[in-house]
Amino acid sequence: ISPQEKNKKHSGPRMTKKFLRDHCKQNKLYITPCHNDALYLHFKGFSTIENLEEYTGLKCLWLESNGLQRIENLDAQTDLRCLFLQQNLIYKLENLDQCLNISVLDLSHNLLHDPDVLPVLEAMPELRVLNLMGNQVVKKIPNYRKNMIVRLKQLTFLDDRPVFPKDRACAESWAVGGLEGERQEREQWDTRERKKIQESLDGMRGAWVSNGWGGRGCTAQCPPLRAANSVGKGRRESTREGGRKGIEIRKGNCPPLTAKSSSQRLNLPTTLCSNTSGKKQECKRS
Repeated sequence: ISPQEKNKKHSGPRMTKKFLRDHCKQNKLYITPCHNDALYLHFKGFSTIENLEEYTGLKCLWLESNGLQRIENLDAQTDLRCLFLQQNLIYKLENLDQCLNISVLDLSHNLLHDPDVLPVLEAMPELRVLNLMGNQVVKKIPNYRKNMIVRLKQLTFLDDRPVFPKDRACAESWAVGGLEGERQEREQWDTRERKKIQESLDGMRGAWVSNGWGGRGCTAQCPPLRAANSVGKGRRESTREGGRKGIEIRKGNCPPLTAKSSSQRLNLPTTLCSNTSGKKQECKRS
């Protein structure tokens, strides 16, 4: 590379050692590089990954929304678990041979177009979360989702949705027996799911019967809904009746108050009420 091309390549912000030290200090990270397990280098305008040799303890590296064109200079990050490279200009998946512990890899919205990314991804035994949305390679891999699930054995989340056990079983059946094998496997899963739901409903029905709430083939009956309605109606009538009695008391008609039991009566003091003529009369409550 000529000096002019090299200067043009590094014309923007650079990931220098001084910048990394200042960045760690500003974000309250460790000054000693090897003690840091995460670096937040997103939205910085970098065009090259460099000067990370001393950061050997990194487990999470955020590099999204820069101007990166290549994945490089990550040989020292052998403990790396999460690598975020979305929204860059990366056109080739490479130089991840030493990063075999990566479990989360986000390469969405880049310039990947070569289907040869599959062998590189297969070489990552711990890869569980992968995002390739927004890349042309998604359209160039036939039966993209099924192939990715079959070839990446540990994958649990692909692009925008999880990889459920049913999805993996159907994809593996498709790889062996084609569409017919996938259809049979899907029918078996549907049958098992319906059976599980039916067993749950039967368990609920058994609980209803055992508690005397009624059920199919059971003589016990559920409490009628009309009883609750009648209780509510009785409460409304009693409320209205109480309102009328209150009006009568204010007018001077004091009905006798009795206790709940006929053998027990309330001994209340004599009170004065006003009748309609304005005269005071004594109302003794018995």
